[in-house]
Amino acid sequence: GLATQLVICLFFLASASSLYRQLRFMNDTDLGIDIEHIVELQVNTFDKNGMNMLAEIRQLPMVEKHTTTSQWLVSKEGLYTNSIYEWRGKTEEDQKLTFANIELTKDADLIFNFRLKEGRAFTEDDWTGAGNPKDFLTGRPVLNKVLVSESAVQAMRLEHPIGEIIRVPLEILGRDPIWTDYEIVGVIRDFHTQGMKAEPLPTLIFQSFRFALSKNYYQVTPGTEEEFIKAIDHLAKKHEWNPEDSMNKAPQLLSDKMKNLNKSETATFRLFAILTMLCVLISLFGIFAISSTTIVQRRKEIAIRKVMGATAREVVELFFREYSWLVSVSAVVAFPFFYWVVSRWLEQYPYRVSVGAGMYVVLSGITILMVLLTVFRQVMRAANENPADVVKSE
Repeated sequence: GLATQLVICLFFLASASSLYRQLRFMNDTDLGIDIEHIVELQVNTFDKNGMNMLAEIRQLPMVEKHTTTSQWLVSKEGLYTNSIYEWRGKTEEDQKLTFANIELTKDADLIFNFRLKEGRAFTEDDWTGAGNPKDFLTGRPVLNKVLVSESAVQAMRLEHPIGEIIRVPLEILGRDPIWTDYEIVGVIRDFHTQGMKAEPLPTLIFQSFRFALSKNYYQVTPGTEEEFIKAIDHLAKKHEWNPEDSMNKAPQLLSDKMKNLNKSETATFRLFAILTMLCVLISLFGIFAISSTTIVQRRKEIAIRKVMGATAREVVELFFREYSWLVSVSAVVAFPFFYWVVSRWLEQYPYRVSVGAGMYVVLSGITILMVLLTVFRQVMRAANENPADVVKSE
C-alpha cells in the first residue's frame, strides 16, 4: 500500500512538473515578434462612425505608434497562404509550395520588431516609393519592397536572397494578370503567429499600397494599456460604434491573445497541480499512519538494538535508509510509466521541453525529503525511548 501511494505520488509530481515546464516554455520563448504593450482593433473601413473614431484614437496621448495589417498577426488559424509567387529558379515541383503572406503599412516593422537576420528592415524611402512607377489602380507610387522569413529563403533555395525579385500577380477580371516585382531587402527569423503550437510557415511581408487594411495595431506607453482600452470604449459610445458588428472587433491586448492560445495547457496544468497536491497530502498522511504502526510494532527491535550498543542516531539512520530505499524503488517503477505518458502528450507540440532523468532524480530527492520529514518525529521518539521501559511494557 505504501509503495503504491509513493508510485502514484511520484507520477503526479513528475507530470505536473513537466506540464509546468512546457507551459513556461510556450509562454516565455521568443516568438520572433514583439507582443507586449500592443493593442489590436478591427474597424469597418466603410463605417463613417468607425473611421471618425479611429481618427480620435490615433490622437490619444498614450499611443506611440500605429499601423494596419491585412491579417491578424496572432491567431489560432495562422496567416493565409497561397502559391501564386514567382522567383528566379522556381521549378515545376515548387508549384506545390505555399507561403504565408501579410501586408502591412508604415511602422509595423517597428511595432512588431521582426528579428532581422540579413539585409535591412523597411526605411523611410521605401514608404515614399521615390522613383517608382505609378500603380495603375491607385495612381500612387508602387511600394515594392518585401521582407522574407528564413524558412521562405530555404523553400525558394535562394543562396543570396538580398536583391532577388519576387513576382506577384494581380488578377483583374476578364484580363491577363498584371505582375508586380518586389525586391527582397531583408531576411527575418521565423515568427510564430500561432504561438509554439505550430511550426511557422515560409512567410512574405509586403508593403501595402493598394487596398485599405482594417486590422489596427497600436503600440502604447507601457503601463497605459488598460487606460487605452477604456478610452477606446468611451470613444465607441461617443461615435455609436458597435464592436459586435461582424466587421468590427473589440480592442484586445496582443499579449493576452497569445496567452489565450495556451488556455487549454494552462487549464490542464492547474488540474494536475490540484491533483498532485491532493495526491501528495494523501500519500504523506498514509505514510504517517503506516509508519506510526510500523514503529510501534518494532519498539522491541529498537530496544534490543540499543541494548546491543546502537545509538539513537544509528537507529534514526536505519529507518531513514529504509524509507529512502522504498522511495527509490517506487521511483524506478513510476518513471517508465511517467516517461511514456508525458512523451506521448508532448508529441503534439512541434516545440517542446525534453523529459530527462535529471528532473526525475530531483523530484525523487524532494519526495525522499518529504517522507523523512513526515516520519522524523516518530522515529526520533522511538530512538530515544529507554530500552528498560520498552521491555517492561512488552
